[in-house]
Amino acid sequence: MATYSNIYIDQGSSYSSVIEVKDSNGLLFNTSGYQARGQIRKSYNSTIPTAIFVTNINQVGRVLLSLTAAQTRAIKPGRYVYSVEIYNSSDHVIRVADGQVEIIPSSIKI
Repeated sequence: MATYSNIYIDQGSSYSSVIEVKDSNGLLFNTSGYQARGQIRKSYNSTIPTAIFVTNINQVGRVLLSLTAAQTRAIKPGRYVYSVEIYNSSDHVIRVADGQVEIIPSSIKI
């Protein structure tokens, strides 16, 4: 089951976060052989992502999500949703996190 968590991102700032993937016993999941993907969309019904996270996964159950300052600058302020999944070559997909994203407007216009 995915962890539900809201995240807040300052528009025009770099963003990074680590998600710990745990098994049913609460231990870190062995993510060896898995890759990760994540995206932000305007709503759960949207088919086109607003932004795609850069993801990095290690073998001890941690997924690093990141967005560059240029990516967050390109997102209009407001509320969005996000999802993060891990998957392997056998197409075994596990949703590990989802929730709402709030893009906080920047007062600096570049």
